[in-house]
Amino acid sequence: MTYRELYDSALRIVSETDENTNMDYEERAEYILAAFCSECAGINKKYCKANSLTETDFSPKSVVPLSERFPLHEVFVPAAVYYLGAMLVSDENESLSDRLFALYTDAISAIQEGLPWSNHKIVNRYPNMT
Repeated sequence: MTYRELYDSALRIVSETDENTNMDYEERAEYILAAFCSECAGINKKYCKANSLTETDFSPKSVVPLSERFPLHEVFVPAAVYYLGAMLVSDENESLSDRLFALYTDAISAIQEGLPWSNHKIVNRYPNMT
């Protein structure tokens, strides 16, 4: 999946069809998607490790071309679309932005719920107590 496909999906959920607005949205989307990937890279790494998946190479960028492939696991696609939609309309439609951001946080929370909290042995700090 490419960033362009994420962008097109976000436009559909915000019901945006104005060509002039879309030019501004498209330019902003490159920065917003770069921020999303940077913010979620750590969760993606944990998700791939917990599910024995091959982690894709990702190096944080400040801007991503929409023609590039989305570097995170596909489970992050809905969260990315909600996040992008929320950020694109944050100035024009605050209530829609808030709803989409809530969906984004729910999607990220659902991903994190399946992750192990700890993968190391708990040390007994009180060995003499019974």
